[in-house]
Amino acid sequence: ALEEETARKRVENLKAQRSLDSIARIKEFERKKQALVREKAIKKAEALREKKRLEAIAKDEAEERNNSKKINIKALERQKYRSTCHYVMNEFDNLYQEKVIMTKAYKIDDGLKAELYKKGKRIDLFLTSNINIGCVSGFSNKNTYVKISLENGTSVILYHTYGTSCSGFEFKGKLANNYVETLKNSPIKSITLKGTKGSKEIINIDYKEFFIDKLKCVE
Repeated sequence: ALEEETARKRVENLKAQRSLDSIARIKEFERKKQALVREKAIKKAEALREKKRLEAIAKDEAEERNNSKKINIKALERQKYRSTCHYVMNEFDNLYQEKVIMTKAYKIDDGLKAELYKKGKRIDLFLTSNINIGCVSGFSNKNTYVKISLENGTSVILYHTYGTSCSGFEFKGKLANNYVETLKNSPIKSITLKGTKGSKEIINIDYKEFFIDKLKCVE
């Protein structure tokens, strides 16, 4: 009886141990399974981050190429614009037997436009601005002038040679031959406008090469 009881307990203990071993194996399996799931999730997240990184690099490179193309296109357009003469009038006056030329109004700066006019051998510069500095007048006691300063240190002063106008700043001055040669040699640094009630110096010139590019259109 004692041997039978001992054997029975041994069997029970063995079954209990096997049950514990089975539970331990299941827990270990679940642990490994969860670890594998976490590892896959981490690798997936890393792969997703790498994909986004590569996509961002590709996008930046594409934008850089597009910007470069746009810059090149703008450069070509500007080069074409600078090398082309745009005329409002370019004809021969049969009555006076002389050529009459007028360029379009070119934007020099915000609120300042310039035109070149030639009749016969005389070349005039027309400047119009919305700056309020009084009237433009050619009278001796109220001279209106424009001072054009160039980047090479030289400057040209032109006086208003037409009648009085008070509808904005509408300047018309003669360009002597020596002034033409001076203006063709350097970009514009600044332009000072003098009216009957004050003056204004324009420093930030958008189209500095205006005279270099467009004087040839009226020569």
